[in-house]
Amino acid sequence: LDAATSALVDAITLRSTDQGKQSGATGGLSSALRVARQRLDIVDSLVQVALAGDNALLTNWNRVKRIIRTRSRSSTDTTQATPVATSPVAAAA
Repeated sequence: LDAATSALVDAITLRSTDQGKQSGATGGLSSALRVARQRLDIVDSLVQVALAGDNALLTNWNRVKRIIRTRSRSSTDTTQATPVATSPVAAAA
């Protein structure tokens, strides 16, 4: 009975520790996403000016710059960055 009680206490402690790690990781991802969006806003303002005369590239930039939110299989929100296509402007830089 003592061994079973000890195993149960260990399992509950481990579960609590894992839940704390998961919460910390989720918070870290949220913080990193917030910083990434702020940096994307800065880059976007520069790209908008640089591509002002090229409607095709500007349209492409506006499509690929978005960070989209998708649902994972476990029904929790995950965020995934849309890959940015290589453009002639990036190749020239």
